[in-house]
Amino acid sequence: MNITEYNELWKQLDSSDDIERLTGEGYDRELLLVLYTEKHVRNIKRSYYTITAKSDKLLDEWKRGRS
Repeated sequence: MNITEYNELWKQLDSSDDIERLTGEGYDRELLLVLYTEKHVRNIKRSYYTITAKSDKLLDEWKRGRS
């Protein structure tokens, strides 16, 4: 797999449904699961500091019944 193909797969993996679709196109399911997990974890790490900075406000809203 070259970098271009890797980047295309990365762009296409936005939800778990995309794994099934790309498996049908001939890609290995385990490879797609690893890429999807890596992308998901990276997004969580990226948003961590934003969420922790707002944690007091989010807790107050949750106590008031907002989700």
